[in-house]
Amino acid sequence: MKKVISVFLSVLMIFSLVSVGVSAAEKEELKITVANDLHYNKHRAEEASGKYASADYGHVSGNGQLWVEATLIIDTFFAEFLQSDSDILLIPGDLVDRGTDAEHQEFSEKLAELEAKGKTVYVVPGNHDYYGGISPEQFASYYNAFGYDEAIAKDESSASYVAELGDGYRLLAVDSCLPGDGISGIDEERKAWIEEQAQQAQQDGKKLISMMHHNMLNHFIFGDILHPGGFVNSEIGLPELYALYNVKYTLTGHTHAHDIKAYTGANGVTIYDILTSSLNLYPLPYRTIVLGDEAVIRTEIIETVDMTSKQGIISDNCYALATEDFQAYALECARYGLDATIDSYVSASKIKSLLKLDEEKDADVCAIIDRVVPRFAELLDTPMYIKDAQGGKSLEAYADALNLDFTETDIKTFKELGSFFYQCYVEGDENYGLFSAEYILLTASLTVILNQVLAEVTAEDYTKLLNFLIDYFNLKSIDSVNAYAGDAISRIKGIDLFVSALGSSILLYFTTDDLPADNNTTLPGYAEPAVDESSLSIFDRIVNFFLNLFNTILRIFGVGK
Repeated sequence: MKKVISVFLSVLMIFSLVSVGVSAAEKEELKITVANDLHYNKHRAEEASGKYASADYGHVSGNGQLWVEATLIIDTFFAEFLQSDSDILLIPGDLVDRGTDAEHQEFSEKLAELEAKGKTVYVVPGNHDYYGGISPEQFASYYNAFGYDEAIAKDESSASYVAELGDGYRLLAVDSCLPGDGISGIDEERKAWIEEQAQQAQQDGKKLISMMHHNMLNHFIFGDILHPGGFVNSEIGLPELYALYNVKYTLTGHTHAHDIKAYTGANGVTIYDILTSSLNLYPLPYRTIVLGDEAVIRTEIIETVDMTSKQGIISDNCYALATEDFQAYALECARYGLDATIDSYVSASKIKSLLKLDEEKDADVCAIIDRVVPRFAELLDTPMYIKDAQGGKSLEAYADALNLDFTETDIKTFKELGSFFYQCYVEGDENYGLFSAEYILLTASLTVILNQVLAEVTAEDYTKLLNFLIDYFNLKSIDSVNAYAGDAISRIKGIDLFVSALGSSILLYFTTDDLPADNNTTLPGYAEPAVDESSLSIFDRIVNFFLNLFNTILRIFGVGK
């Protein structure tokens, strides 16, 4: 009898050791690198020769991306990735800029060089990848070696697929685009395919990581206005589906910001949308993620780029700065791009379009906007401080006349202040609270500008426009400003109320970050998935049987829990 028990215990110990060994293997760390919105376009850089040489920053894109330098930045990033201890690179879309066959051919060859040197690359299409009119099948053909050839499942109607990452992780690569129009395009059919893959991963005991180009969660307070089509259509309910199946991390891009948003489903499971900014937009970021018991996320940046080949293509001033301090140069390009973007938005027609105004139904408000926008545009470029003003016109001088305190900073204009805060948001980890000098200046200068803009309108138009904006922004803390439409002192009180309410609901959104942190953070790991016994092999079932039996015996004798 003792021999039988001894043999039984020996076998059990062997099974236990094997089981422990399997568990330990599954808990090994997996390190991946994520880069986004590379917008490869060799020809755009070549076209810039001589075209922009007369203007310092005329070669910069409208959103501040470094088009001319993009290929150099990509090459620098690839060199850094090859030197890293990360074996896997994920690129969630906008691999190329114009979506032409030539771009896709050239970029796929560059990715092949990475794999030839021992790295593994997985891609999924973005809206720019379809701009040339290629189909999902053509995209998958160009990038067959980068996810599609080793896929364990593919979606028939899109360029979506599933692949094994190793160490118990599985990649769900979702094509979130409708080819040709650049907006999110997940329909019910694709959602059903996604759910099928999530169910299969759960049955297989795999931890599922998703990547798609468009944001799964809305990272912007007015994302549907500022970035129409920028995030997955909310009516499809993808976040709740991901929470249901514990798809913990989703890697996204498209909106060129560095941000992490959390969503907690009805089942209490929290998932994360990890948005990575464009590689060729300041500060030229990419992420490394170490997956183990937790997800340790770090942001890396491209510090320097060899600009020798761009001498004579960009201006001498730009070349000198880029050679001396490439990060400083990239920041100046970003600021130029943001200024250009603000200018493009400050027109009566654009503002009416953003506010979704109808020229007939909203004729009164449209007429007021037509009248006040030119003055608004002028004030955006008015010097912030008296010391910088010519002819005495400055926002500080207007503030003095209203007895408003004006905080001293290095900001030159309100447009520059707006660019500053938006850039902080793009970079992530923004932290300019209610008592920061920059935030106080923001509210004071906005009060001054609105007061100046509305100074010459009638009391009726004053109340009509402000009440419209109160309703539009859903500023529930203000009932109306009808009582403040009288003299200049009353009007400034009404504007101050409006700006204060706007600050609490909108301005703080761009000035103060919420958790989790955007750049460097540690997120909770995957909860142990429930094991479906029917999906286990006979060997695994035997191991589980003996482990359960052993634990039962221990509990009987008061040893176990």
